Amino acid sequence: MELVTILQVILTAVWGGMLYMMRELIAHLRARDQFEHQAKFSWAHKEQAEAIKEMHAKLSIALKKVSLMTSPVQFGAVDRHAQRKEAADAYDALDQYFATHQLLLTEKRAQEVEKLITMMRTSFNEFVYTQNLGPNADNLKMAIGAWKRIEEEAQPVLTALRKDFRTALTVEG
Repeated sequence: MELVTILQVILTAVWGGMLYMMRELIAHLRARDQFEHQAKFSWAHKEQAEAIKEMHAKLSIALKKVSLMTSPVQFGAVDRHAQRKEAADAYDALDQYFATHQLLLTEKRAQEVEKLITMMRTSFNEFVYTQNLGPNADNLKMAIGAWKRIEEEAQPVLTALRKDFRTALTVEG
């Protein structure tokens, strides 16, 4: 009887040790998976914040250049060709950045930025068209419309991007 009791004690100790080791192994694997998830989330979060910041910067620059180009009021001697080139270059930089980074924006924000980019292109083209036709009341009305669209439609999207950036900087628990 003593041998059976000794074997039971030994088997109980071995079984308990194995259960303890399995529990520790599972806890270790869970901790590792959680760390990997946090590291991936941290990387994606950083990339998203950077994309929002750059999108806002490129959008702000392009809007200023296109708005300046289409503005009905120009002071001093203005080189329209240089203005057009600067506006086109800023627009192209924005469009290219958006094409490669839109996945880092929310779907709603990506749609808003895309709509604004399309509106900028339309306003740019309308303004250039009116300049090529020469001065008259209809052309002036179209040129002013191109400028007003930029002034009116851009600000809400820029404000939303700033809010998105600040949200991306907060730590969620």
